[in-house]
Amino acid sequence: MNLSVLLWLVAIFLALAAVWGFLGRLGDETPEQIKAWERAMGEEGSAVGRILTSMARPVSRLDAMQGILPSRQYRFLRSRLIAADKFGSDVDIFISVQVVALFIAAGLVVLALFSKGILVFGLGALALGIAGWPWNVVSKAAKKRADEVTDSLPEFAELLQMVIASGAMGLEAAMGFTADRVEGPVSDEVRNMLTIIRNNPSEEVAAYTLAGERLGTPEARTFFASILQAQIDGAKILENLASQSRGLRQAAYQKQRAEIKKLPVKLVVMFGVHLFPLLFVVSLLPAFYSVAHI
Repeated sequence: MNLSVLLWLVAIFLALAAVWGFLGRLGDETPEQIKAWERAMGEEGSAVGRILTSMARPVSRLDAMQGILPSRQYRFLRSRLIAADKFGSDVDIFISVQVVALFIAAGLVVLALFSKGILVFGLGALALGIAGWPWNVVSKAAKKRADEVTDSLPEFAELLQMVIASGAMGLEAAMGFTADRVEGPVSDEVRNMLTIIRNNPSEEVAAYTLAGERLGTPEARTFFASILQAQIDGAKILENLASQSRGLRQAAYQKQRAEIKKLPVKLVVMFGVHLFPLLFVVSLLPAFYSVAHI
């Protein structure tokens, strides 16, 4: 199979994946959808992201996009978006952006079919990058946020334990006090959780669950679920927090050890990438110079 046939197959696949999103008529946006799109636009800092998100907004209003039903894949994607805190944490927005990215990638592949030389590979690489951009953004943001949660959650738990041990505050007041003194995504989600509880006390269980889901790590889910369960059962929250703090600090320590163990491999790779080309040039340059002056 030559390159042109392969590119045509890729173009047909991308076109079929993108075209279905443009079948239907535009519908009206709900107030919740408007807020989600405004949040998604506000979160996006790159020019490529703003362009794709702007182009994707009309796509989300098409009838074909409205027929997406929740499924196991839908729930998995939603959990990843919530953990990454990207695309307004809305599955419909992400899918709309992905459809637009595939459509643009298909156009670039078609252009590559009529190009020659290195331009073919350049357009192909650009098409691949744009097609995979939405999921790449989600994956990187989720990993970065998970690292921040792993680093800040032990500190939050330990400070919360000390505040409650003083006996001057209840649980929710202590959590608000701690959130004001510890920076990071954990404090942000705690403040959001307390706001939900103050506005609607009956949503307490949902607020604790949502905080763990939005932080996206198993440790965070366990931490908030354990505090909630201890509060519901009337158990001693201080003992629960002491146990949670030890476990979280140990998990963070193990993660740091794992990262340190990877350093030798990373250093070898960096050494090879940066030094070997220089050695190659330095060793061959005198030989080329000698040949040129024979």
